[in-house]
Amino acid sequence: MAKVSIRKRIPPPTAGELGQLLTYIKESDPPRAVTAPDSEVLRREKHNFAGVKRLTLIIALSLAFLSARAQQPWKFRMENTENEVTLCLDLYEESVDVPGMGMFGPMNGYLAGKGVYGVWMVTSCRIVSDKEALIHLSNDQGSETQPVRLTLTSDSTCLFEQTNGNVIKKAVNRKLVKIPSKLELRATTR
Repeated sequence: MAKVSIRKRIPPPTAGELGQLLTYIKESDPPRAVTAPDSEVLRREKHNFAGVKRLTLIIALSLAFLSARAQQPWKFRMENTENEVTLCLDLYEESVDVPGMGMFGPMNGYLAGKGVYGVWMVTSCRIVSDKEALIHLSNDQGSETQPVRLTLTSDSTCLFEQTNGNVIKKAVNRKLVKIPSKLELRATTR
């Protein structure tokens, strides 16, 4: 003989019945004690929060460093294309390698260019303000010096004024000619 099962189909609960059921479960469920897995979760969350704090600190310090670097107007490479003169400067520290003068080590900067007679190295410098600085240039033989006033006219241009005469020369048609005593230098992308 085969067994026959008779199942009674139970209708799904209504919204009101579900609400009553949830209320009953909430009221009858006692608060749980913190167990080991829950304390492990809390420990991980605390560790993650410490990681977020550490990351925030690193980002803040990086932004401070970048803004401090951006506030160094006397560290640049500029040139005057008309006279083919390039001025490389870092008046904050001796970090510029002068071409052909590696024996002296890093310096504050140099002036060189196509046809310029020798390489002129920055031997002393003084920052007067954010817009003005005074430098002394000496040729590669040390026989001549030239005081220069630098004035920043914008972020990408600088006025180069030779004071106390004009000593820097360049070769033009096999003759040494003094470069102009005032030059407008523009920032280079190289």
